[in-house]
Amino acid sequence: SGFATYAAGIDPLKLSDEDLAAVTRSYRLVRLHHLAPLTGPGGPGDLAWIWPLATFLLLPLAFRRRKK
Repeated sequence: SGFATYAAGIDPLKLSDEDLAAVTRSYRLVRLHHLAPLTGPGGPGDLAWIWPLATFLLLPLAFRRRKK
């Protein structure tokens, strides 16, 4: 689980295999299968142009000083 075990308060390096299995017994594992590439319109990069535009427009707001 990588960092998730530590976030859940579990140190897998200090537990035996049996203890780790007992602690994670209720965990659910989801496996995703890549069936076909999704590119072009409707693909994951279809709206990639929005992020630089949104950053360009909203970043000045983050540095704007509030008037008292």
